[in-house]
Amino acid sequence: MAHATHTQKPQGAAEALVSNKLLTTKQTASVLQIGVRTLQERVAAREIAVVKIGKSTRFDPSDLDAFIQ
Repeated sequence: MAHATHTQKPQGAAEALVSNKLLTTKQTASVLQIGVRTLQERVAAREIAVVKIGKSTRFDPSDLDAFIQ
């Protein structure tokens, strides 16, 4: 069975870890190198966008790139 070769496009810091997937709170805090509580404070201050799925909070990697810059 032949293996397909994949070309990778340049990615932001968050997308480098989890490409095209929403991140959990813990994953996001890890990517940003901040604590979960600090992340929650930034979300409450509307500095970081969230995606709500039912009761779950997720983060889009592209939103994290915008926050970092």
